[in-house]
Amino acid sequence: MKKMKSFLIAALAASLVPGLCACGESQSGSTPWGYNSSNTFPPTTTAAPAKPGGATITQAAPSSYISYMPYDNGLFSAEVPYGWEVRVLETSDYIHYTFQIYNPDDPNVRLYFNMKTEGYIYSKADWEAYNKLYPDSIFAKLPYLEPQTTEQFCKIFSTAMKPNNTARFTFPSINNFTKVQSLSTDPVAGETIRGTYTDENGNTVEGAFTCAIYPVYMYATYLCNVYHTIFLTAPQNEIDDYLPVLLHIMDSIAFSDEYIRQYQAEEGYYADAAAQISALCTQMTDTIIANWEERVSQW
Repeated sequence: MKKMKSFLIAALAASLVPGLCACGESQSGSTPWGYNSSNTFPPTTTAAPAKPGGATITQAAPSSYISYMPYDNGLFSAEVPYGWEVRVLETSDYIHYTFQIYNPDDPNVRLYFNMKTEGYIYSKADWEAYNKLYPDSIFAKLPYLEPQTTEQFCKIFSTAMKPNNTARFTFPSINNFTKVQSLSTDPVAGETIRGTYTDENGNTVEGAFTCAIYPVYMYATYLCNVYHTIFLTAPQNEIDDYLPVLLHIMDSIAFSDEYIRQYQAEEGYYADAAAQISALCTQMTDTIIANWEERVSQW
């Protein structure tokens, strides 16, 4: 089956770092990937061995030893590190397709992807008005997204997504989100930022976060739709090591012709607009590459 490189994935890859190329699960579960032809894959994580006398040998970066296996569920394909898992939200349809690829030894080492989520009140004032005048209406129960930024979306992410957790799919638990740096801004693809948060156990997680937010006027009020949310995360002291691995996975993701056809049939107006993302990000690549080493040195 012919694969089409997702313009959404390619756009974020271009906005972070170039040249990391690579290509998971039944839609209802997770799949670990086991071995290659030589059956010599190393474990996903290894403890740093100790020298005599207690000195510690420096551990190699994950990107130097992780091997990848192909994953394809008929809707999207990716190259997944040996031992990692792919989970697709069971309730996903074409428009709201959601999945995550993560290290089961530490789920904070994760790529999270969502094509679209919706149902956010545009402003706090509107949200307060609905709660005062129509406290039993569905709008009073929706979260508000003001300002309409990647940072603010990350701050309300867990509140919005936690009710959608299932027995097989748990959304990232993002608490105390802090924006550290803006990495790039695009009029169509949205802003990509570097940020930190604490997970449900109080561990500090760091990563790159992006999404595009569009207002829509419905039912005499303004709402927000959020498109192509992508999180690349790892424990704060390991993000520099794992970012090349996460970018490798992201750059390998491709949606099938069937998925693209079904998505365009259901949400064609946005698919047409999103096709501009790749071209726009290409224009930004040189500037972003020039800033990459400085960003990495700060992580």
